Amino acid sequence: ANKYSGYVEVSAGASSFPYWGDDYEPWLGFGASGSVATKMGDDWSMQFDVGHWSRVESYFSGYYDVYGSLAAAHANRSFDNYNMGVFGGVLTTDTLHR
Repeated sequence: ANKYSGYVEVSAGASSFPYWGDDYEPWLGFGASGSVATKMGDDWSMQFDVGHWSRVESYFSGYYDVYGSLAAAHANRSFDNYNMGVFGGVLTTDTLHR
């Protein structure tokens, strides 16, 4: 098997629904994330994840914007009959009001 594995993801989203007889399309958004994992010897493996997303309010010309970012790491150890691991990460979010 390969020593490294992972993925890269790019996403987009929008909302639209009727509101009091009018088309309400308040949010547009984009995001990107990725992960890479590697085997370190016979018993250890590590994984690193990063991501970022944004949602921009479009109904009131971008008055509200929301952002978020994530960074995380996983360490795993394999034993004969079980696995043990630790996980740590940071998640931040922010809003922008104009």
